[in-house]
Amino acid sequence: MKNILRFMKGSRKIVIVILLLLVAQAWCDLSLPDLTSKVLNIGLQQGGIEDAVPDTIRAESLEDLELFVPDEDIETIEKAYGEADENGVRHLLAEADREELNALLLQPESILYGISNAASFSMDGGTADAAGQSETETASLITPDNIRLALKLGMMTKDELLERAQEMLGESGALSDTYLKQVAVRFVSDEYAAQGVDLDALRSRYLYISGAKMLLMTVLMSAIAILIGLLAARVSARTAFKLRGQLYEKVMRFGSAEMESFSSASLITRATNDVQQVQMVIVIFLRMVLYAPVLAGFGIFRVTQYHAGMGWIIVLAVVILCACIGILMGFAMPKFRIMQQLVDRLNLVSRELLTGIMPIRAFHREEHEEERFGKANDDLYRTQLFTNRTMSLMMPVMMLVMNGISVLIVWVGAHRVDLGAIQVGDLTAFITYSMVIVMGFLMISAISIMLPRASVAAARIAEVLDKPVSLTDPAAPRDEEILAGEGRVEFKDVGFAYPGAEAEAVKNISFTAEPGKTTAIIGSTGCGKSTLLYLLLRFYDVSEGSITIDGV
Repeated sequence: MKNILRFMKGSRKIVIVILLLLVAQAWCDLSLPDLTSKVLNIGLQQGGIEDAVPDTIRAESLEDLELFVPDEDIETIEKAYGEADENGVRHLLAEADREELNALLLQPESILYGISNAASFSMDGGTADAAGQSETETASLITPDNIRLALKLGMMTKDELLERAQEMLGESGALSDTYLKQVAVRFVSDEYAAQGVDLDALRSRYLYISGAKMLLMTVLMSAIAILIGLLAARVSARTAFKLRGQLYEKVMRFGSAEMESFSSASLITRATNDVQQVQMVIVIFLRMVLYAPVLAGFGIFRVTQYHAGMGWIIVLAVVILCACIGILMGFAMPKFRIMQQLVDRLNLVSRELLTGIMPIRAFHREEHEEERFGKANDDLYRTQLFTNRTMSLMMPVMMLVMNGISVLIVWVGAHRVDLGAIQVGDLTAFITYSMVIVMGFLMISAISIMLPRASVAAARIAEVLDKPVSLTDPAAPRDEEILAGEGRVEFKDVGFAYPGAEAEAVKNISFTAEPGKTTAIIGSTGCGKSTLLYLLLRFYDVSEGSITIDGV
């Protein structure tokens, strides 16, 4: 992977822009589940009422609420609402701290709603049944006016009232914030209805606004995705273009020793197939590999905000996914390295077959060459089949994990919804965010199918680019001096050994080829005649001694 990042070094600015766009895309993508949750919780279940803070409230209702508010907090509530209008309605001021008010009004509204709807509550600490009265009869006695009278007559203190209210909430199991919020929202809904507010219009307005936000997020996310795709394609195409040029320039400077260390077939594969593998993986890297951790990271952050008590499911999913990817890659990675070598071998056999077709026919070697090609082709086929079968297991395994996690979340979440710990919209959002996190790992697993082969290809390209050139031109060549000379060639104690050879091909060779004369080199096959010519043309440099032209 470091070689691929090295090849992209010239496009760092565009990569940074792509990364910023991916963050924006992830933000849009992860805003949709949150909006969906709010549509379910607030738009449908709560009728468009977001919290326990009414925008408008009747003066008498506010006085009733303040019965269940500690004295030190009443002033905060009073300052949040302006003076009552001609209809006796007080309006929430713009500068009011809505979050603080929501915390103050949550329990008082729940208590007042419970009293108004015949909840069993008595001022003396007993219940309706204990007093021998029906629930309806008791509810008729427990009214804000009666409570106010009891406080005035000293039948109970404010602290005792608040303590009894807390006990009532605990006995009914209504101390969870989710449950209190739902009851408080019902109180606000009843308050709006008493003021003549159109609740259907309130719900519709919230749904329309939420729908517009979701549509805007979707359009923005699509535009960003298209722009990222264009930039990623540009970076990958430019990188491939530069790599092919660099490979060509480097090979043109190779001597015979370097050419023999790679072979022509391998160099052709590296300049075509390997560069193509790198180009493909760069696009996917910029679109998926960078996006996956951003998406998963934001998803984990969003999940923690819901306090659903199911974070352990996400941890379990991540551990299983990492284990699956690690096991599959452990089997596939060695085969990917072998695969590129087999592609080289197939290209070599094909090249020899095509360039030597006439001698092959002349010596009737068609069947032998077919067997060579068949073996090279079969080796590549079997290796590709193994890797494809191994990697094809990844997607079903990932889908099994993803669907299993969904079932587990629904099963655990349903119990928490039944207990009133979370709402249905929160459960829906949690499932969506969990799937987003899993999808992030699915993206990584998808790229892991191509990344090993591309990494091998990038390493092979880097091997050519980093190969030291044995033959280098002098910093100040003396071409004019040589061209102006007579052309006397002299070998002085020349010795040479081919790279990797155990013995020297020629040794202690000394002679002078005079200008205007013919110098013949005669010897048996393999004695080094061609080697001397290669040294003179400087296909290789001498191992010892020197070759001069007019003393240069």
